Amino acid sequence: MMRSIRITMMAVLVPLSSLFLLAVGVELGRIGWKMYSWYGLLAMIVAMLPVYIGFALFLGRFFIRKLDQLDTAVRYYHSSVAQLSNYADSSRNLIAEIRYDGLILSLNSAGKRMLGVDDKTEEQWFIHRFLPGEHGEALRRGMQEARQSGLWTDELELLDADGRRVPVSMTLAHRVSVRDGTGCFGAIASDLSDRRSISSERTDERQVERSARGKSEWLAKVGHELRTPLHAVIGLANLIDRSELSDTQREYLDQIDASSRHLLRMLNDLLDFSKLEAGKLALERTPFSLEELVRRMNDTVRVLLGCKPVDLLVSVDPDIPATLIGDPGRLEQVLLNLLGNAVKFTERGEIEFSIALEENKETETGIVFTVRDTGIGMTEQQMARMFEPFEQSDSSIGRKYGGTGLGLAIAKSIVELMGSRLEATSAPGVGTEFRFRLRLKTDRTSSAPLPRLPCRVLVVEDHSAARERLLADLAPLCAAADGAASLAAALAAARNSRYDVLILDMESDEMRRPGAWTACRTLCRERGILVAAYTTLYGQQALQKLDDASKPDAVLIKPADRRTLHRTLRQLIAPESRPHEAPALPQRNAVNEPLPLSRVLLVDDHEISQTVASKMMERLGCRVVVASSGLEALHILRGHRFDLIVMDLHMPEMDGLTTVRLIRRKPGLDSVPIVMLTADTTKEQHQDCLNAGAQDVLIKPIETRQLRAVLSRWLGPGRQEQDARGAVSSSSIPPLEGLDIRTALSRLDGREDVYLHLLRKFRDNYVNITDTLAVDIETGNFKMAAQRLHTLRGSSSHLSATEVYEAATRLETALKEADERADLAAYVRELEERLQVVFYSISKFEKSISLANN
Repeated sequence: MMRSIRITMMAVLVPLSSLFLLAVGVELGRIGWKMYSWYGLLAMIVAMLPVYIGFALFLGRFFIRKLDQLDTAVRYYHSSVAQLSNYADSSRNLIAEIRYDGLILSLNSAGKRMLGVDDKTEEQWFIHRFLPGEHGEALRRGMQEARQSGLWTDELELLDADGRRVPVSMTLAHRVSVRDGTGCFGAIASDLSDRRSISSERTDERQVERSARGKSEWLAKVGHELRTPLHAVIGLANLIDRSELSDTQREYLDQIDASSRHLLRMLNDLLDFSKLEAGKLALERTPFSLEELVRRMNDTVRVLLGCKPVDLLVSVDPDIPATLIGDPGRLEQVLLNLLGNAVKFTERGEIEFSIALEENKETETGIVFTVRDTGIGMTEQQMARMFEPFEQSDSSIGRKYGGTGLGLAIAKSIVELMGSRLEATSAPGVGTEFRFRLRLKTDRTSSAPLPRLPCRVLVVEDHSAARERLLADLAPLCAAADGAASLAAALAAARNSRYDVLILDMESDEMRRPGAWTACRTLCRERGILVAAYTTLYGQQALQKLDDASKPDAVLIKPADRRTLHRTLRQLIAPESRPHEAPALPQRNAVNEPLPLSRVLLVDDHEISQTVASKMMERLGCRVVVASSGLEALHILRGHRFDLIVMDLHMPEMDGLTTVRLIRRKPGLDSVPIVMLTADTTKEQHQDCLNAGAQDVLIKPIETRQLRAVLSRWLGPGRQEQDARGAVSSSSIPPLEGLDIRTALSRLDGREDVYLHLLRKFRDNYVNITDTLAVDIETGNFKMAAQRLHTLRGSSSHLSATEVYEAATRLETALKEADERADLAAYVRELEERLQVVFYSISKFEKSISLANN
């Protein structure tokens, strides 16, 4: 503002000052001429000349200063233009100035590279030349919109010099050109190629994820359809095994059972691999006994070995804590995969399974698991692909030994999920060794050590490593333990020294000689030595065929763990105490020991579920109070105290999560442990229960072992069954289709009358359920249908009506996902068929009970 005033004042004052000085000079000259003629005029001119010169100098200095400022401004302008041009050239986006007719007035370097042009190609470029037909029309419409609204943005495609289409996002801004003051557009275009590539990759990833999820769901459905008949075959095989069979029939039955379990293992491998691929395999963290885990594996490997001349050498470091915290199921799966491969590829020799202590801290233990065999081994090329899924080291191996090629891939993935690495070394004809290390949390509350027995034991084993391991296990269990490498050496030692028990390896070459067993048995009887035959499962069957006089005093199945050795020795040296003695109980902490008749509040709206769960908990030594709803549970808790609350998750009016939250708000109830009952196995649902305030989750249908573990966790060690009714005998009941009687009776303490009462109530409650569901579906009342199905699932699961439970689950899932009612009709018909099968089996069960009572 001030600058413009100053310029205006100078523009007015300079001419006025000049005219004023000129007028003064003329007037003074006229006066001088008039008064003094030429002398006066000359004097006046001389007098005014300095004034004019000074004024001229003043004006010159002023204009020179202004010209310098103008020159500085011009230089600054050119510098700014150059800087802006550099900024534009350094941009990765196309920046241009475009005239209304499409002529490109200016273009930055990125734009030239994008369009494939340079300054030498031609003098003028029109933007429409670089746009395909449809995109050129879109740009023309965009120009019109930009002239009206000032701005336009859209995605177009530009053509480069090679004719390749480049996807861009272009923005036009209407402006006035600094060149000539005419209207033009400022254009910015950014390349979308990389962004679309990333988007395409993300789309591909989503498609792969959907494909993996679809594959997992398909495998789950197929797995369910295959598991049902397999479980039926295994269950029936176990039932038949209770009856009197000939040796041939028993052998056939064993083959049926082994084959069906092999198929089940293969199916489980496929399902586990699909979970690992989808990243849905989660690990548990639960206390477990390493000794029990090894014992279960020993039992399984014995069956796999059969009559192979292979010694299984098991070594467990005695300093490893008795109780570890981890996922025993997955650990057992890994070890069984490794041991199964060792058995498969080892025709003779030995398999060594060792568990060594690497590091022992107060709360954490480092353990090394090793499985080594003397089998066929592998080359470097075979080892390079042994962990690939569905791959085997050689196609001939797959034909000879069978298998899916998934075992090692699954084992490797699970070990990595546990935070370790599965390592392998191998040599053709020498064997293979697998090794991995785990760091597991420890529970220092361990059981008391096994008491030392007053006996001297002589071990006869020709395999030195197996002999040393047996002696190491026996050392803390008996007064003395010695070893002999041959039967002759053992008989000589027995003549010269006093031994109480002889453990004899029945698979040695010496024992195959005629008369070897008789000579050993005769000498041992003369010396008063008891003989324990150390053999395989098949060797045990051969020993059972001997007459009573020739049979050994005891049989130990290879490999025998420490507890089995102790139990066998104790029974041999003190047979008279066996009917009366009780096993030594571990020292228990009084704080963790449950009080007699611990009080438990069971909250469940299903009458059948109430009966099953309460009977199971009463059998385990609990006093159970039943509430049929969350409101009733809150009312009971006002005047009574309980040691544990077991609550169903899904209940009408007030569900389990809401009830738990209300309980936690009550004074004095914030510390009472709560266990949620649910048939939902998803991790998200379990986390919701824990977030609401529950301490544990129990999956339906309830198994006695799982229930005992939960009660022991929150009430202390579980009480033993109070009578012998827990041993359920269902041999007198005919097989009933659709009902797993053995499992159901185990939950009800073997009470057939209670089970029949619950089955009758089930039939009365659900005889018309499918008609009611059909009406709900036709009227669109899916919520009510889902509630009815939830109730049906709970009742059928507790009664072990497995097929009804599964059909109801499929219908409930279809209700949530199906868009067409026609899709649901097939599910309703399937449920009706399953129910009718169960109702018919209930009638057969009634008749069998009636005949038994008569």
